[in-house]
Amino acid sequence: MTTRKKLTSVSIIATAIVTSSSLPLYVFAEETHNDSYTAPSSDTTKSYQEQYQARLTQAAQKKEEFQEKYNEQLTLAAQKKEEYREQYNDKLTEAAQKKEEVRENIDEAKEDALARAKEHILDQVDRIITYLESLKDKTNNSLGLSDEQKAAAIAELDTYINQLEEMKGQVEAAETFEDLRSQATFAKEIWQDYNGEHRKYVGLNVAGRFQEFLDKLSSPAERLALRLDEIEANHDVDLTEVRTALANFETAMAQAQELIDEAVALFNTIGSDDVDATATYNAGMAKLREAKTLLKDAYEDLREAIISAKEALGELDTPEK
Repeated sequence: MTTRKKLTSVSIIATAIVTSSSLPLYVFAEETHNDSYTAPSSDTTKSYQEQYQARLTQAAQKKEEFQEKYNEQLTLAAQKKEEYREQYNDKLTEAAQKKEEVRENIDEAKEDALARAKEHILDQVDRIITYLESLKDKTNNSLGLSDEQKAAAIAELDTYINQLEEMKGQVEAAETFEDLRSQATFAKEIWQDYNGEHRKYVGLNVAGRFQEFLDKLSSPAERLALRLDEIEANHDVDLTEVRTALANFETAMAQAQELIDEAVALFNTIGSDDVDATATYNAGMAKLREAKTLLKDAYEDLREAIISAKEALGELDTPEK
């Protein structure tokens, strides 16, 4: 049986510290109300120590296991982070490659579109040049234009053709659509300018042919007047109606001549900066149509009067047209 000893609070604490500094706090007992204390046996103390050490060891193992798992999680997170970084970098690289491919495709598409636009403009310019060259031949063979008018018309056609030929080189050298647009606009302006000049010479050609026709009518009219004098001298017939119709026809010829002169004057103004080519051309052509109507109506009246006179004389011949 263990001997009981009376210990003070200080002695109890000191004994516990000496016995084992690693014992749990509940081993120490401070008796403030009891003067007697029974110290634990060495076996009990040893058992407490072993339990405590076992718990420490278990806690250390759990800590180590937790640290290992934590380290594994950190390693896994680092690996995931690296994988995500690699995937992100791959996506960036892929996006940059696609962007470059798109840029290259756009550049190629622009180059192709530019080449097609050049080809289209050059084709249109060649068509215009071919048309203008054909007009030179037609102008040179025109029956309604004087030699002076033909020379002036051909000179102007050559000017437009030379401008278009020069423009073709600028179209081929164009590097941007803006350059092409400016050249296309220039070609359009050339064509519009030519259209004005073209209307001028078309109108002059029509007026010239009409003038030629009108000049040919004067001889038959003169022959008809002589024929009427001869008939009246040899036959007892009233030709007043025919003479009136002939006088009206000669008046119509004079009026037609005035209208032709007015039309020619209008056509010659085409090409001036302050002249509307289309409106002026239409006005000149209207005068030529008016002259044609006057002659046609007067001729029909004359023709009917001559037929009536011939019937009276028993003749069936009709006058020359």
